[in-house]
Amino acid sequence: MGFLRQREPETVRLILLGRKGQQFFRRHRYPVVDSMPLGTGATLGFSDIQPVVHTLRRMFESGEVDAVYVIYQRFQSAMTQVPTVLPLLPLKPPQEDVEHVEQVQSQGRDMIFEPSPGELLERLLPRYVDTQVYRTVAESIASEHGARMTSMSAATDNAGQMIETLTLSLNRARQAAITKEIAEIVSGAEALK
Repeated sequence: MGFLRQREPETVRLILLGRKGQQFFRRHRYPVVDSMPLGTGATLGFSDIQPVVHTLRRMFESGEVDAVYVIYQRFQSAMTQVPTVLPLLPLKPPQEDVEHVEQVQSQGRDMIFEPSPGELLERLLPRYVDTQVYRTVAESIASEHGARMTSMSAATDNAGQMIETLTLSLNRARQAAITKEIAEIVSGAEALK
């Protein structure tokens, strides 16, 4: 939400993956273009996200949006998930690559590509976008499973502690009742003598 608050709602288009995001953004004023429930991820395949990826690529290629960002939970460990904003489109080359290309060009050497750079980009860019979106979905699902595992472990530990506490309380109450009955029996026997 911090990332979205920096932008005007009219300039944002959301494509949501997962039920929680859909429920959350029903109450907000950001327009949702497309959405897809994910389930548990056990059967999520590369082809399952293709319709959504096709929609975001079409929106970028047509100029409906000028940038595409993927916001997801990056998996670090079962206990740590980091909210991450990944700028997906337009592509920006790493700075060291730009410097290397400029150095080669300044030396007067030409780079020869086969197939042409345009054809390479045309083939590789859709695959790059597909792969990055699939990776972020897989990391989000792994993060969700990690969070569930952590919370279930904590719940199990808490339940164990509660069982121990209640067992001690029950044993004390039972022991007090037995002691009271024995005291009544002994005092009754003493009274009969």
